[in-house]
This record gives sequence, structure tokens and C-alpha cells, in this order.
Amino acid sequence: MKKAKYALLLTCAVGLISAGCGNSGQRVSDRPSAPPVQNAQEPEENYDNVQVQSKSQEDLDGHIKVEYPQLSGLKNETIQKQINADLEKQGKYSDETIHEIQGTLDYQKEHPETGGSAGYTSKYDVKFRKNNVFNFVFNSYMDTGGAHGMPFRWSYIVDVKTGKSYNLPDLFKPGSGYLYRLSELVKERDVKKDLDTFQPFSGVEPYDSVYLTNEGLTVFFQPYEHASYAQGFLEYSLNAQDFIDLINPDTPFAKLWGDVKPARTKESQETLVRDLVRRYETNMVDAVNDGNLRAVKPYLKPGSQLYQDQEALVKKLHDQGIYEHLVSYNIDRIDGNQVYVTDTIEITESAQNGGTTKRTETYRWIYTVDPEVLQLTNLAAWK
Repeated sequence: MKKAKYALLLTCAVGLISAGCGNSGQRVSDRPSAPPVQNAQEPEENYDNVQVQSKSQEDLDGHIKVEYPQLSGLKNETIQKQINADLEKQGKYSDETIHEIQGTLDYQKEHPETGGSAGYTSKYDVKFRKNNVFNFVFNSYMDTGGAHGMPFRWSYIVDVKTGKSYNLPDLFKPGSGYLYRLSELVKERDVKKDLDTFQPFSGVEPYDSVYLTNEGLTVFFQPYEHASYAQGFLEYSLNAQDFIDLINPDTPFAKLWGDVKPARTKESQETLVRDLVRRYETNMVDAVNDGNLRAVKPYLKPGSQLYQDQEALVKKLHDQGIYEHLVSYNIDRIDGNQVYVTDTIEITESAQNGGTTKRTETYRWIYTVDPEVLQLTNLAAWK
């Protein structure tokens, strides 16, 4: 009897472990389970320990010299490898650069009376680093034996936690009208009107460069972009309080400057729509003349009918040898998300006799705006 009772208890014990057994008849898997053991949260990585080391490379007997940064000390080796590959790409020179410098050296060797020099150099600065945000600024100088060489500067902003790099548009919320705000801020700081040297300053564009500072960011422009070579790089420092309300909250820049209070009032939707149309009108002729949609891409909603139509139109007109000049445009009225515009364009095209012909056309359009992203989605003739 004892053996039988013991066997029953043993059977029940095994059953409790495997399928469930007990006075209640409830299966173990059906009973309320204890809360899972929480793993201790991994401490946030200390990015102050990340080291920036320089790597250099030379070519053409030292006529080409570059220096670029490499990171070490990141816990995620895959991300570190990716960032270092990007940094090397930023700092390296192209085959075209080698060809151009070599060509200049060959010419100078054949014509020693010309004198001059030739070479390409590139260096970098760690312009900003805070927490997981690093900002490198590269400076290059190309000398092909002319009156002077040509400097160029570009910025590389990266989140070392994710490996994601950021350009100017990535810092701000879609549809925020950040270009209008930054343009107004830059104009306020351009007290000498340097940006109007060649023509009235049209505003900050999405492909312009910035670097981060402890106070905010600095917008900079290349020599000859808006002013003379002698005026050098034009830089305009902006305070975070003047644009913090437009920063994308899903980026590491939202808290980069602490709890800064916005100092600007949000622009009206009409103001931003008018600025959008102005940018599109003035840049569309450049797109046609260059045969490249790049100049107006930021103002067209990707995937929209207008994006597809204008991409095809730009290629077609450029292939036909058409050159356009915007004479004038006027926003006649804004009705909801539709903008009624009249523009006048001077069109130059190739003639069969090898010359050119000119004509002036006036068009009336209705643009449709997506207010969420502040981009154009459609275009129709206005009769």
C-alpha cells in the first residue's frame, strides 16, 4: 500500500512538472506565472572614451596629401567599421584628382617657364562632439597651377551610436519650413551684405553645409558661391533658441543643446507656402538648364505625379537644347492647399541653321501643396 501511494505521489510530481496535476485539476501552464526576471539594463555607453586618430595617405611623390579621422573604442565594432569606412571615403581623393594633378605636373615639366605649383591636400577638424554626436569638418585645397588654388569645405555629422550620418534636412522636422527660418536668420547676420555680392541672396538651400557648435550651428558657403574668392568662406553662426522648435524630435539633436526655450514665433503656413513656391520657381529653370532634377527635388514630394512628370520634363527639355530664364512669377492667390501662379519664362532653343531662337512665354499654373511635408504634389494649367 505504501509502495502504491508513493508511486502515485511520484507520478503526480512528474505530472506537475510536465503536464500539470493537482487537487484543482488546473494545468501548470494555465496558472498565473511569476513575472519574468528582468535583466539589469546595460549602462549607456560612455562615448567620451571613443578615440579619434588620424590616418594619412600620399600620392604622386607627395603632391597629393590627405589626412582623415578613424574612430576606436566603440563597443559595436560593426558600426565602428562602417563609420570609419565613411570617414575614409570623406577624406580620400578620387582618380579624377590624381589625373588632374598629374596632367598639371606633366605640363609644367614640358613648359618649365610657366612655373607654378600643383597639388591636392585635405585635412580635418573635430568641430564638435557631445555624447554620441560627432561632427568632422574637412578642408581641401586644389592647386592646378593657376593664379591661386581652390579651397573647399564640407561637413560630416554622425551619430556614433547608430552609425547614421546627417545632412542639413535630416536635422529638422518634415514640413517645418526650416529653410525659410534659417534663411531669415542668415540674412539678419549678413550685415555687410556679402551674400548679395553677385546677386540677391536667394536663401539657404537643402544641400548647403552646416557644422554644430555648443551654441547651435553655423551655416557656411564656399568661395565664389555667393561672393568673391578674396572674401573666403562665409560663415553665419545661429543660436539654438532660434530654431530649436523645428528640430526633429526623433534625432539625437533634440536634446543636444539642453532645455533651450524657443525664441521665435512659428511662421504662418501661408508664409512657408509662398517661400516653397518661390524656391521651386527659381530653381526649376536651373534644373532644366542642367538637365538634372536635383535643384528642385527637395520641393517635390517623392512618388507624386508632379515629381515623375517634372523628372521626365527636365530631361526632355535639356535633351532638346532648351535654355530657360525666369523673367518673373507672381502668386495670384492661395486657396487652401492650392496655389495659383503666373510665371513668364524666356526660352532659348537651338535652331536648324546652327543658331538660336528666343521667345517669351507666360504660363498660369495651379500648384497643389502637401502641408504636412511642405512639398508640391501636383500641377495643372489654370485657365
